[in-house]
Amino acid sequence: MGSILNISPVDGCYAAITAPLRAYFSEAALIGGRLEAEKTAFRSVAINSATRLAVTHIDLYEGGDSPAKLSDIKGKARTFLDRIARLSKIYPYPELSLVSYGPGLMDVLDLRK
Repeated sequence: MGSILNISPVDGCYAAITAPLRAYFSEAALIGGRLEAEKTAFRSVAINSATRLAVTHIDLYEGGDSPAKLSDIKGKARTFLDRIARLSKIYPYPELSLVSYGPGLMDVLDLRK
């Protein structure tokens, strides 16, 4: 069995028991769900003509922990935001306006001018 279909390291011993969960919790299932969500988000932006973009959970990327300002974001988090900025130059992508970096209501960088 390929490792992308495993849901945990114990799948070798317990493959028969964990088999029903593979469709929901394996790496392949999670990647497929993420791609489906991205397609839905793109369609939503294209259909609704969104004018602003918000990025949430930037703190999950290395370098995105508790920034006081946008320039404090480094590493993989910065790489991700730079890619979003490049894409925002292409229609129909909206301008990046909000970046959330934590669970709190005020853990947000507001980039609107």
